[in-house]
Amino acid sequence: HTLCIADLDLEINDALEVLEKLNCIEKSEKIVLILKAGSNDEKILVGSLEKLKRLNIKDKPFSIVIPSKELHFTEKEALEIFENLEAY
Repeated sequence: HTLCIADLDLEINDALEVLEKLNCIEKSEKIVLILKAGSNDEKILVGSLEKLKRLNIKDKPFSIVIPSKELHFTEKEALEIFENLEAY
């Protein structure tokens, strides 16, 4: 897995666009977005690059996790659970 910890001045959509331009992720690939980690307002979102960009989230701070191509079945299940939550 790859963890990207964003600079406080960076917007989420800008970070996602940079990762796309650098060919780090494909538009349909599932990624994890962690918003306000460790706070009472913490949110974890899972979705494709396109889906997360459409949400136009402004929360900060945030981190992005790019899951490995090969996941353990428990990791796959966890991603599916978070992807189906309606946090936004």
